[in-house]
Amino acid sequence: MLLRKFILLLAFLLPLSAMAEEDAADVRGFSWGDSLKHVVTHEKAPIFKAIDNAAPLYKTEFLGIDTVIGYTFSKDKKLTGAAFVFKTEHADKNNYFKDFAKVTDWLTEKYGKPSSEKRLWDSQQNKDAKAKDETKWGEALGEGQMSLSADWMTDKSYITHSLEKVNSDIVHIVSFSDKASIEEKNPEEKKPEEKKTSQTPPSKKAPAKEENPKESGSKESAPKEIKTPTTDSKESTPESKPETESN
Repeated sequence: MLLRKFILLLAFLLPLSAMAEEDAADVRGFSWGDSLKHVVTHEKAPIFKAIDNAAPLYKTEFLGIDTVIGYTFSKDKKLTGAAFVFKTEHADKNNYFKDFAKVTDWLTEKYGKPSSEKRLWDSQQNKDAKAKDETKWGEALGEGQMSLSADWMTDKSYITHSLEKVNSDIVHIVSFSDKASIEEKNPEEKKPEEKKTSQTPPSKKAPAKEENPKESGSKESAPKEIKTPTTDSKESTPESKPETESN
């Protein structure tokens, strides 16, 4: 009888232990600084594409969406970033927003409310014409007139979720970046209280700063360490300044 109770208790505790271990990790059960060999050995998803001297790209399904996973490493082959590129294509481009909402809900449940959410338009004219009619958002996305993004920041990670048109492709991606490695390379990315303040000469005024990035028209968000691990598209830079619409 005692043995049976012990077995039942063990069966209950083991899943909890696995959950705690997953929560303690930074992405997919891995921690920043894990070796390339460790990631390649323990990643369970099937390989999508092999890459010389780097971790392969992996394929899986996440929330019912076909997904490719890529990892990035430092020069000494320590894990610094990961990306989930959602590959399911939709004839009705409005369905990309449903995918985006599902992934955002999952991230919010896991990491809390995002630090910023943005809906950007390439021009005021397109914003005025289509922003209030959600049935036109798919058309706007397909023509590169509109994009979405949401950002999270944890103690150890920057997380960015975005949906936009890049070149001829609609790119839906979540990127995870090691906060410590980014701040080591770019000290200016540290929190304001960690920076050294510089004195401004009396004859010159310091430039005005945006107090609330969430309400600004800038498309900048949490720093991105990794590049989209796709093989058929490259990032493009918008030629005109986007218009921001707060959610």
